Amino acid sequence: MRHQRQPNMSAVPFSVMAPFAEAVEKYDVFPATEVCRVYMTAAIPDHSVEVLAYALKHDIQDVVDVAAPMTIGKSLDVIQAAIPIEFVLPWVKYRESWLKIFLGIIRDASDKDAHFPYHYDPNKLCSQHVAFKQAILKKLGGNLGRILEIESIFNQQMSGSILSSGCSECLRGSKNWLGGIVHKTALVPRFSTFLAH
Repeated sequence: MRHQRQPNMSAVPFSVMAPFAEAVEKYDVFPATEVCRVYMTAAIPDHSVEVLAYALKHDIQDVVDVAAPMTIGKSLDVIQAAIPIEFVLPWVKYRESWLKIFLGIIRDASDKDAHFPYHYDPNKLCSQHVAFKQAILKKLGGNLGRILEIESIFNQQMSGSILSSGCSECLRGSKNWLGGIVHKTALVPRFSTFLAH
């Protein structure tokens, strides 16, 4: 047995692999532990809540920290139904860190009278600037989870027709706005730091 290759798990559906990974952790089947963790980590994009629950239950902090950001767009009801109760309040606090940034984006994008600080005429409102901000809001769609895609959303809008052929000052201001958002998201602590041990 020890000279046999491990089976290929890539074709195994999540509905089969998740209970298997649970059993591996529960019964300390060490030879299969790492394979299961790799599989569960790879499943995060489609099963973030389930993987977060698995990682929290078995104290797998590196997987917790990868899965947690992918759950910020989920409702509290979904999270409460999935993760152990002692982790719900830390999740709410973690999500609140992201929510503050998201609300700042909405506030900045909704302010139609605000100019980017580099605008060539502080008394004139650039129509492309307003359209750009409205496009950002529309792409976010009120979904907190979309903040994880903020760079892609901005880059798509900046390379599109809204700013690419227009005001270079607004383009520079947009890049600075994005830079500020990215900086704030980078400062959000890992979810594992919200857990009391």
